[in-house]
Amino acid sequence: MNLALASLMAFLLSGALAAAATVARWDFGAEEPTRLTPHGGVHRDVPGPRPPEFPDFDAGNTAVQLDGNGARFTFEDPGTGSGFDFTNGDALTLEAWVKLDDLRAGENLYVIGKGRTGAAGFTADNQNWALRVREQRGRACVSFLFATVPVSGAPKSDQHWHRWTTTDGFAAKSGWHHIALTYRFGEPASVRGWLDGQSLPGAWDIGGPTTAPPVVDNDAVWIGSSSGGAPANSFRGALDAVAVHRGALPDEVLKQRFRRTGGPVVTRLAKETLPDLGALPTGRVRVTFHEKMPAHDRWLNDGEAWPAETAHWTGESFLLPRLPVRYDDWGIREAWKAPTLVRLAADVTLPPGKQRFVMRARALGRLWVNGVVVARTAGLTKSPPDGEEPVAPVTEPPLPGVRRRRIGSRKLLAKRRFPPTASAASCWKRWSAALGCEPRPASCAPPCRRRMARVSMSYSQREFPRHCR
Repeated sequence: MNLALASLMAFLLSGALAAAATVARWDFGAEEPTRLTPHGGVHRDVPGPRPPEFPDFDAGNTAVQLDGNGARFTFEDPGTGSGFDFTNGDALTLEAWVKLDDLRAGENLYVIGKGRTGAAGFTADNQNWALRVREQRGRACVSFLFATVPVSGAPKSDQHWHRWTTTDGFAAKSGWHHIALTYRFGEPASVRGWLDGQSLPGAWDIGGPTTAPPVVDNDAVWIGSSSGGAPANSFRGALDAVAVHRGALPDEVLKQRFRRTGGPVVTRLAKETLPDLGALPTGRVRVTFHEKMPAHDRWLNDGEAWPAETAHWTGESFLLPRLPVRYDDWGIREAWKAPTLVRLAADVTLPPGKQRFVMRARALGRLWVNGVVVARTAGLTKSPPDGEEPVAPVTEPPLPGVRRRRIGSRKLLAKRRFPPTASAASCWKRWSAALGCEPRPASCAPPCRRRMARVSMSYSQREFPRHCR
């Protein structure tokens, strides 16, 4: 079915609705008055999925671009019992074509949802349903969210939220993707998530699976944002063919929704090469900070670049106990734009023979020697369970005068032999940690610090936005 229409339109049905009937579908084409109301940075008539890459669309198909920061379309609920109201026993399908420009750590960006607008006259947590993309491990995963009526005496205040997210997703800036979700309220096992014509497994979290009915009221339908236009919930990118159906579309239909010349986009990690460290000061360690790494728990993908330098200074050792305070141009404190990459680099002369390097990192890290990775640590993929994790014992220092390994840090030993003709070595390292955990940058052991080497370290701190549900 050709999804590209000549105008922005919505098909509204009332009364008794057949199984999998379309309640509304918005195909963003030529401008004309509609029942959708734009707010903020909304740009029409941008190129949507088009042939030859997407042969099912018209050559002139257009979409809508949203700038984030609350940019959205709103649509008023027709009233009690409308086709947009879902409760137990009702099945729904939500689908859209998305082109994501940016996704930060921990974000949940709305594609379309009903409720949770922050409008006066409605409870704050009145999410009837929502289709979103959620950041997990640097990927944009398909996510579904709804709220039930809070139960007094619940062990946690957020147990009335129910979120399901696929275990895999797509990378930002990777072009157009089709996402969809089907669910029958009251039957948690019925949920299915779809990405580019493929069904993906997923899991419930926050309040977990429930048979309780969702909150239902007459709050509006929003496309592209939620929570009064919160930036952390606002979609940054392009949308097309956003649709709401009553009933679960068959698998065969959703498989055929995505047809791309060459098949789905495959994201691959970039070739592992030592970054260009440039000229380094003699006898000093150069420390540089780079904001907005693509992800905190992986290296660059093909087509991605290292972020530009934000700040730097020079020091005397490969040691960074914490991130420094950041100030804006007015001298006011502000947060680092996570993930933040930190590098420590210097030229170091090493004597011939076997040398031992001690690498300490809280999460993702690599240690380079002469352009070869000799040690690495994995990225953080889980958050501490509300401070209830076992308390780790205090470690003993490896040598007198050397700092103890902090709780949560990982230590690796790497050995490298240098021939008599070798006069210099280079090593580079990066790691990341979660907000709320003091950054524990790695340090080289005293032998490395005493003998100088080209060493570069980096650190990527992950932040969790306020609207993390």
